[in-house]
Amino acid sequence: MGFTVALDGEDFTGRDALRERRDHPREQLVGLVLDGGEAPAHGDVVLAGRLRVGVVTSGIVSPHRCMPVALARVAVRHADPGTELLVQRSDGRRRTLAATVTTLPFYDPGKQRPRA
Repeated sequence: MGFTVALDGEDFTGRDALRERRDHPREQLVGLVLDGGEAPAHGDVVLAGRLRVGVVTSGIVSPHRCMPVALARVAVRHADPGTELLVQRSDGRRRTLAATVTTLPFYDPGKQRPRA
């Protein structure tokens, strides 16, 4: 909630806690590129081995990259690009999808696509 409160003004209860959270976040929003052709859904669990490290916020099969991509909130220590994770589907079958943390944006990270 630190983005909604001015931390440089009047003193108030909870200011130190908001500064601590801002300076040392527990989770980070990252991009995931998944193996296979199936996109994850909102609420699917992100795993590092058997340890739950995050949750998918959105997923889709990218029309530009022709592969499933997703946004997920994951623990900071698992948020480095190239980290291999698993996404456990919550559709009742307990399937897992291999995923790799990637940089954002998905569509053209190197700005290599020709533009009109």
